[in-house]
Amino acid sequence: MKRILALLALCMMLFSLSTACTGAFDWTGIKFPCSESRPCANGFTCSGGVCVTQGTVTENTNDGGNVEYDPDSPYRPPVTQPKVAFLYVGPVGDFGWTWAHDQSRVGLDKLGYSTTYAEAVAVQDAPQQIDDFIKKGYNLIVGTSHDFLVPLLSKTSVNEGVNFLTCSGFETGKNMGSYFGRMYQIEWLAGKVAGATTKTNRVGLLVPIAIPEVIRHINAFANGVRSTNPQAEIVITWIGNWFDVQKEPLLTKELIAANVDVIHSHSDTSIPLELIENKGGDSLTTPNGDKVYSIAYNSVNGCSFGPRTCLVSAYWNWTPVLVRILEKMKKGEWSPSEIVWEPVKTDKNDSSVYLSDISSAVPGTARVEIQSWIPKLAKEEAGTEQSPFKAPLKDNTGKTRLAAGKAISDKDMLNMCWFVEGIVNMDGTPAVVPSECKGDR
Repeated sequence: MKRILALLALCMMLFSLSTACTGAFDWTGIKFPCSESRPCANGFTCSGGVCVTQGTVTENTNDGGNVEYDPDSPYRPPVTQPKVAFLYVGPVGDFGWTWAHDQSRVGLDKLGYSTTYAEAVAVQDAPQQIDDFIKKGYNLIVGTSHDFLVPLLSKTSVNEGVNFLTCSGFETGKNMGSYFGRMYQIEWLAGKVAGATTKTNRVGLLVPIAIPEVIRHINAFANGVRSTNPQAEIVITWIGNWFDVQKEPLLTKELIAANVDVIHSHSDTSIPLELIENKGGDSLTTPNGDKVYSIAYNSVNGCSFGPRTCLVSAYWNWTPVLVRILEKMKKGEWSPSEIVWEPVKTDKNDSSVYLSDISSAVPGTARVEIQSWIPKLAKEEAGTEQSPFKAPLKDNTGKTRLAAGKAISDKDMLNMCWFVEGIVNMDGTPAVVPSECKGDR
């Protein structure tokens, strides 16, 4: 009996070896082991130690085995069990930018996804943190700030079985995609709120850093202000960082002292909102005696920090866009080269950007008009009809930037390093975009 079993085993081994050379066996779906000394049959190639159909390669997906995919395909292999790790530039408790991203992580948790995060990660520490995530089995790394673009890119080629996403980076790679929302649409509406409310015709902006994303949002806000109040000036002052707990209150007070009565901060904190609210005290006023109001950013509940004085919040809602991307990853339909830059959607629960309820301090007619813009903006297509940047468009030196009859393109907006009309410094002189902004000047 033992001799019979041994002979059967020898026959099976010889059959396998012969098919590896002749190709007589149907190899479709069979992952036969191979090497330089043990080649595959005609029509197959050795990849990852197994024979696969020519034109495909085998990749470890970090979620339980190898999959085959066409290297010329724009799509990534399916990920059956996405495990998502988030890199945060600030603390979760900032109730701003990072808080909004963590709400999306919590939303993914509720939907059954496995997630983790690291908060207040310095750029120089990001590569090590990415490595730590990957060692723990996380197969989708999300960098939630433009600051993490270079660290993410440095890890893509050495971790081909891992997917990467950059928020606002607008760069892609073989296994890295980009996602963002068209917040400039909402900033335009927030500007309309400010323009309809100001009594001093001076609206203030606390600006973090000079990158095209920030400049684009400032310009959209300024255009919104002047669409409802052509006489208004938009006074800017620079924080120099995404947040600075010492400078933010000082700059807010400086704006108020300069007769600015509506202040919109792009920092990641609620500090300016809380200062303007002056909880437990009288409302703050300008030297001219006008009540000071704020406009919140990042968080859907931003105005909770200034219930008496906050007019509206331009906020992010990252869960829907991330769910859409993850569903594509699971089905093998995700193409990293397709940059996701979503416009506002009519349904706030499905939109990555939106406008909170507008305060009753804003005139009723203005509230109705501003809110009516949401469905209109949802129908606009990038590069064809951009209401926040309608031609003709001039900068704050009088130079024509977009001639009548022309339409602004995504490329124009992604390289915007100049200010539109009406944006001034504290002393009233035309503001200049700092040189660190890399784009069209």
